[in-house]
Amino acid sequence: MILCVGSTGSGKTLMLRALVENSTPGSVNKNTTVVSTNGANIVNITKINPKKPDSPETVPIREIGGTMVPIWANFIEAGKTQVIYVVDASAPEKIGPATIDLIGLLTKPSLQGAPFLLVFTKTDLTSSRTLNELKNIMRLDDMKEYCNQEMSCLEFTTENPEKLEPLLNWCLQYQTVSYTQMNGNANY
Repeated sequence: MILCVGSTGSGKTLMLRALVENSTPGSVNKNTTVVSTNGANIVNITKINPKKPDSPETVPIREIGGTMVPIWANFIEAGKTQVIYVVDASAPEKIGPATIDLIGLLTKPSLQGAPFLLVFTKTDLTSSRTLNELKNIMRLDDMKEYCNQEMSCLEFTTENPEKLEPLLNWCLQYQTVSYTQMNGNANY
């Protein structure tokens, strides 16, 4: 299962809502009301292929609230967890703590070899940093050199529908195979 984590207010919930509503781009924007997640939430992201409308692609994502940093590791299943790590690109005061939390996750033995996607949100705001600035501030090149995880980076904003597709495609790489697809019987 994909685990979506990041500091409080980083934009996890809004990003996931945009992914859920991917069939109607623009239905979720920066003015959409969301409540910060206090605890955990599971959403299913589904993409319908127009060529195969009877076989939608679905992947579950577990969002863990930013206030739960101390217990993020409890939601990790070794060898089965992929991580979306969300960073608010418009809040320079949060980049340092976000970097420390990311390093903490990268060093967890149960996440060795797990793919990580760093998503920089709120890139449409005037206070946001560029992707290159964020990579330099967080020293991502150094992290990639010394960690055992595959690490990718994306920018995301609800104001640009083109930013949704790469994120959706990354998630769908890890879709679950339903029981029906495995043996042809009824779904359980």
